[in-house]
Amino acid sequence: MINIMIGLKKGTVKLSKSQFDEWKKEYEKERVTLLDKISNHILEVHHIGSTSIPGLMAKPIIDIIAVIENIDDYKKLIRPLEEIGYHFMPDRVFEIKDRVFFPKGSENNRTHHLSLVTKDSQQYRNTLLFRDYLRKDEKIRKNIKR
Repeated sequence: MINIMIGLKKGTVKLSKSQFDEWKKEYEKERVTLLDKISNHILEVHHIGSTSIPGLMAKPIIDIIAVIENIDDYKKLIRPLEEIGYHFMPDRVFEIKDRVFFPKGSENNRTHHLSLVTKDSQQYRNTLLFRDYLRKDEKIRKNIKR
């Protein structure tokens, strides 16, 4: 059995050897949790960040992007997200970029990073384009590994 590493102390940068298959399973579990709790408010959910790229070393934190209709809808989601372990941080509401950030886990073990975005935001487009580019191009991923 593989011992999956997930989570880091807030502010820590530590890369782990790729555990893509395990991280993908962790994302899928969290996706189900999010959909069970807030599916009536979200349009899409995606696994992003380095844990979503096969073969890359990564901070062992599952990054997730969830699309909402209107950025102000995040206000309706604070309580339900807190009920499943996410933390609302008023200083992490980035209205200019149409993004609201919620970490999950204690400050000693952040396990997930959730960004709420709108579908027409630059954050949404750029994040998915970059992730998909890295997923498709093994040569680029090998260069990043260096």
